[in-house]
Amino acid sequence: METMRLLQYICSILGTGCLVFTYIQMAKKNKREKG
Repeated sequence: METMRLLQYICSILGTGCLVFTYIQMAKKNKREKG
């Protein structure tokens, strides 16, 4: 999955802030899926 590799690359540069952002995005997705 290219997107994940790109995210990991960006995260390695930006650091922890990106991890928090990604976590929030995933939480939003999970909420949407559960309805």
